[in-house]
Amino acid sequence: MRLFIILFFLITTLFAQKNIPPVIYVDSDDIFLSHLIKNPQEDKKIASIYSGKYTLKIKSTDLLALLAKNGYKEYKTQSRYIRFVKKSPINTAIIEEKIKNFYLSHYPSITIERIDVFPRGFISELPEHYNVTIDPRSSISNEGIFHIDTLDHKKIFFDYSITANLTIYKTKTDIKRDAELNGFNLIEQKVFLESFRDIPFAFSKDTLYQAKYNIKANEVITMRDVVPLTLIERGSKVSVTMINESMDIQFSAKALQDGKLNDIITIENNNKKKIRAKVIGKNKVEMQ
Repeated sequence: MRLFIILFFLITTLFAQKNIPPVIYVDSDDIFLSHLIKNPQEDKKIASIYSGKYTLKIKSTDLLALLAKNGYKEYKTQSRYIRFVKKSPINTAIIEEKIKNFYLSHYPSITIERIDVFPRGFISELPEHYNVTIDPRSSISNEGIFHIDTLDHKKIFFDYSITANLTIYKTKTDIKRDAELNGFNLIEQKVFLESFRDIPFAFSKDTLYQAKYNIKANEVITMRDVVPLTLIERGSKVSVTMINESMDIQFSAKALQDGKLNDIITIENNNKKKIRAKVIGKNKVEMQ
C-alpha cells in the first residue's frame, strides 16, 4: 500500500507539472506572471525587455525560481533559456491565408480553426511585396518555421502554429503486402493535426491503393505505406471493351504490361495484333 501511495504521488506530481515553452510572445515591454500563468491570483511584473530591444532571454533556472517564489512550484521546462519576444504590429492575414491554402492542398478533409504567425524577431512592418516559402515537409506537423522572400533578396523568418482536425485511416487488422486498402481493413478517425511521420493516407476517387508492405493492426496509414493498386498483371487475360456509335464490342486479349487504374497499357489480341487500351477495372480495359 505504501508503495502504491508513493507511486500515485509521483505520477500525480508529474502530471501536475506545467511546461513552459522556449519562446513566449508578449504584447508589451513589461513581462508579467500572466504571460506564463493563466489567471494568476495576483498579476505581477517579473521582468522587462530592455529599451530599444525586442527580446529578452532568461535562464530557465532563474525563471523557475522566480515562479516558485511567487507560489508556482509546479512549472518546468526542457529549455536552458526562455526567450520573450515582443509581438510585432503587423497584419499577417495574407500570410495566414497562404498557410491555410498550403494545408488544404495536402489534406482535403482538414478543418482549420486557427493559425498563429509570429516573426522570429521584432519587425515594425511587412514589405509591400514578398513571396511566402513553406517547406513541403512542414505539412506533417501543426507547427513550424517558414520565411518570406523580399524583392531585394532578403529572407524574414517566422514561427507558426495551426489548430486543425482532419480525417485519418488506421488499420483494423494486420494487412498483408499488396492487399487492396478499403473499408473492410481500414477504419476512419477524426483527429487533431499534431505530427505525423508522413502525409496521412486519403482515399481518392481516381486511384485505388494497395499496401506497399505488411502493416500491423492499429497503425495510422500514410502515403509512404501505399502504392496505386495493380489491377492488371503482365501476361494475364483481360476483357476488352470497344465502344462506337452503334454498339459495344467485347473480346479477350493478353496484357503485355502491368496496369493500374487509368493507365494506358499495351495488349495483344488473338491475331497477335498489339493495341493500346485504358485500364478501367480488375482485368478490364477499354479501347482508346
